Amino acid sequence: MTMNQPLTRELVFEAPLNLRRTLGKGYGPRDPTTSVDSEGLWRTSINPQGAVTLQLNRHAERITARAGGPGAAHQLEQMESLLGFDDEPDALEPKHALIGQLKRRFAGLRLGRGRNAVEVLIGTIIGQRVTVSEAQNSYRRLVWQCGQPAPGPKRMQLPADPKSLKALPIYAFHRFGIEQSRARTILEVCHHPRFVGRIANLDPKEAVAHLCKLPGVGPWTANITVATVLGWADAVPTGDYHIPNHVAWALAGEPRGDDARMLELLEPYRGQRWRVLRLLGAAKIKAPKRGPKRAGWATQVQLASERLGD
Repeated sequence: MTMNQPLTRELVFEAPLNLRRTLGKGYGPRDPTTSVDSEGLWRTSINPQGAVTLQLNRHAERITARAGGPGAAHQLEQMESLLGFDDEPDALEPKHALIGQLKRRFAGLRLGRGRNAVEVLIGTIIGQRVTVSEAQNSYRRLVWQCGQPAPGPKRMQLPADPKSLKALPIYAFHRFGIEQSRARTILEVCHHPRFVGRIANLDPKEAVAHLCKLPGVGPWTANITVATVLGWADAVPTGDYHIPNHVAWALAGEPRGDDARMLELLEPYRGQRWRVLRLLGAAKIKAPKRGPKRAGWATQVQLASERLGD
């Protein structure tokens, strides 16, 4: 099956839904597994039935999903979950004016579930301890080298599957900018894909603990993976170099923070902490590189309010 003969499904959803914010932007603007153009949003994946390329468009309340490849039928069956139809954004009760503004501005951001757990985990591992641009470059090079061409008319790649990756010697990952530590963790995942896939049937907290049993997978990696795969609204990726600073800046006007301070500031949002982090990320609110006076924070929040139309 090709995208010239795709399966099509139409869904009606009246609530706000931003496809790109809900499904994410992939691993950077040159990610060969994700594309956005005039014909819609495109994503490739491998599900239990095989490879698939998904194309999505939204016009008013109507969403058109087209899928090609062996996994097309399975993909279309999962659309409600993937797009967060059962997500509950209104469960977030803003305790700060800024969070209230962001909730209204980004009402179309929903937390979907049903992504391929192994694909998400490998992508998250690549992001360990490196900059965003370094992770994006490594992921792109890995997929072009080890992934297969995706079904459909666009020049896209499928994510690299475990079988192809576990056949690589560990030194081969250096060509992708991935050192031995992360390479070992990726290979561990590729040798135990069924173990990783079990998180789809676990409670989110159990899923985090389950993934942390894998060597090289800690709370940061596990929380991001579970949030993405299960649509968990309360994930908190501790151990990040930047996120505590961004939270401290956004919620308290403090240019620097650690995990303890981040958890303290997010405590009023327990149950919705990942959603808060996603909203801050959508607004691109970041701590300054150098700590200004508190008046600087007030000015930034005011400017953010003006940009958001509040």
